[in-house]
Amino acid sequence: TSAGGSIHVDVSPMDGQHSDIMFKVKDSGIGLTPEQKAKLFQRYVQADDSTARQFGGTGLGLAVSKQMVELMKGEIGVESEAGAGSTFWFRLTLPEVVLSAVALAPPEEEIKAEWKKTRVLIAEDNVIMQKIAALMLQTLGCEVTVCNDGAEALAVYEKEKFDLILLDCEMPNLDGFGAAKAIRLIELTKEVAKTPIIAMSAHIAPEIRAKCLDAGMDDYTEKPIKKQALMAILNQWLPGDVGEKLKAG
Repeated sequence: TSAGGSIHVDVSPMDGQHSDIMFKVKDSGIGLTPEQKAKLFQRYVQADDSTARQFGGTGLGLAVSKQMVELMKGEIGVESEAGAGSTFWFRLTLPEVVLSAVALAPPEEEIKAEWKKTRVLIAEDNVIMQKIAALMLQTLGCEVTVCNDGAEALAVYEKEKFDLILLDCEMPNLDGFGAAKAIRLIELTKEVAKTPIIAMSAHIAPEIRAKCLDAGMDDYTEKPIKKQALMAILNQWLPGDVGEKLKAG
């Protein structure tokens, strides 16, 4: 797009059919003439040689995009006027994916009685990660409360009691490190028992692990979170000698 211009991306279902998706990318750039549009999806072609010199590129991007969309049995096109910007679009029919509790559930014999009705607080800003973690825990018998960031989790924690807390390390407003420190301060001030806090992070470097423990967290698990990892966490930190483990930490 031109200097100081803008780009808008839109993704929406077509005619209420969630498997039929329209993708649009609209810019406020230089636009295209009818002659330029006619040859735009050809290989090694750009709308204007001077544009290629100014902005770079080989003229392959749209040709490759067209090939990929057609391989997926979709459509691709452009709407544009010279000097008025362009809207590039493509349409795909995608298979519907349903997150299944049956697929995520372990065999009944693997679910321990002490896990059932366990109250778990999750703070995670990624909606997909929220749903997966919550559904996995629910199939293990847990009652789950989900928050979008550390600040929201802290507000909920002050009003309700939980048996286990899972905090994503990187979140807006208040990250997992800050939330863990605040929770530990509340526990210290009110002189109440510690709640096990587990960090969730895509980074497993030693310095990140050390930072989690320094913030008052008790353990950590790698993202994307896995069912076996959650089961190990429940085994480690739910009733039994959990009080002694927290004191030792």
